[in-house]
This record gives sequence, C-alpha cells and structure tokens, in this order.
Amino acid sequence: MATVSPVEVDEEGDCVFTSEFWAKHYRESGAAPFDWYQNYSTLRSPLLDIMETIKRGAEICFTGCGTSTLPAHLHDEGFKNITKLDFENQYKFSRK
Repeated sequence: MATVSPVEVDEEGDCVFTSEFWAKHYRESGAAPFDWYQNYSTLRSPLLDIMETIKRGAEICFTGCGTSTLPAHLHDEGFKNITKLDFENQYKFSRK
C-alpha cells in the first residue's frame, strides 16, 4: 500500500488529487480508518485549544476526509454539526 504524503504525487508517481487514486487506495486498504496527517490522539490537545474559539453548534465541513476518524472524534467532543465531503461517498460519517 502506498504511503500518502501531503504532496501532489505518491512515491509511485500517482497524483493524489484524483478520485481514481483514492478509490484504489480504499480498495487496497479495505476502507480501514486512515488519517494521513496525524492521528487524533496526537492532534487532540492543540486542536481542541483552537476549536474552543468555535461554538459547539457551528457548521464544520471536512473536505477530502475519506475514512478519517477526526470528524467522529470531534463529534464525541461535542461538535455535532459536521459534514464530510469526499470523492468516495461510501465512507460517509453520520452521528446524531
């Protein structure tokens, strides 16, 4: 499985900004949760410090989120108005 980095192409030269790239990624990974930047336990403290300036009812939109666990964790922290958008619609997040 390719390791995705915050650049335009992976180590195999495939552009990471295409739906085809991500469809292949999810097929090969079995749609396991995937956070390319950092996992939530690493981000939690600095992220919640920033998020304290946002009202809990604010609309939050995650674009290109795939199977990231970040929206679910933020939901559990009290941010309930979350929308996820991605090429791969089958990985929708829904918690009320």
